[in-house]
Amino acid sequence: MADIHIEREHALGLPAARKLAWFSLARLRLVVAEDGGGGLEALKKALEAGFADREAAARHGFERSLALRRSALGDDIGVVENLTDLAALSVDAGDPAQALRGFEGALAQLRRIAGPRHPLAIDILRSIGTSQRQMGRRRDALRSFGEALRLSGDVQGPSHPATLALRRQHALLLVEDGQLALGQRQLLVNHPLILQRYGTASAEAAASWDALGQVAHELGELDRAHELYLRAARILRDAKAQPALADTLQRDAAVLLEARRARVALR
Repeated sequence: MADIHIEREHALGLPAARKLAWFSLARLRLVVAEDGGGGLEALKKALEAGFADREAAARHGFERSLALRRSALGDDIGVVENLTDLAALSVDAGDPAQALRGFEGALAQLRRIAGPRHPLAIDILRSIGTSQRQMGRRRDALRSFGEALRLSGDVQGPSHPATLALRRQHALLLVEDGQLALGQRQLLVNHPLILQRYGTASAEAAASWDALGQVAHELGELDRAHELYLRAARILRDAKAQPALADTLQRDAAVLLEARRARVALR
């Protein structure tokens, strides 16, 4: 498992497709013991030489690992992991329909071999929901995220990082679907748990303040939304988290513009 950690650290900050390729090296290192190292070394050389098609390199690694796990090692859960890796490549390639088919196949196989409560199902259900949302299937996405949230709460606990992240994502989907009160309730349940687990100056706290700001904006509570966005922005500015800060400031600017127009309309 140390190799996976090393490759993940190496991959930080890399483009998504190259990151997947480096992760494939880590996966291969776990299953390559009887392969003589040939497939692994070929992939590594291609990557280190700046192999132009990073996605193809990643796919090669995942497919090689999948073949080994299916034929020689009998690693059923590993097979499911590789199937999700391959589906994720379709996400990276901008093909959510193909990704959804891959994730649904991986979930069906996981449930056949491990039942309905295996922790890996949580990530797969979240990926299914994300693909469904990208395809405009919002209600299906809500069901998938809801199922992932319930499973994570049952298996990992209500304050587990995955549960907290899923509750926020599910709440924002509810808001997107017009279920504002329900989405806000979920965020208000989540918020103190996030502050307790991560601290008040964390990126997770900023994301929670930002999400609450989005709901307040949708509810027309413009002053409250501005206050919440400022809380998020202060944390992100101190952390030098520029992309997230830019998103929060853009949303806050929209609130300020809307408030200004409302004041002008009242004159």
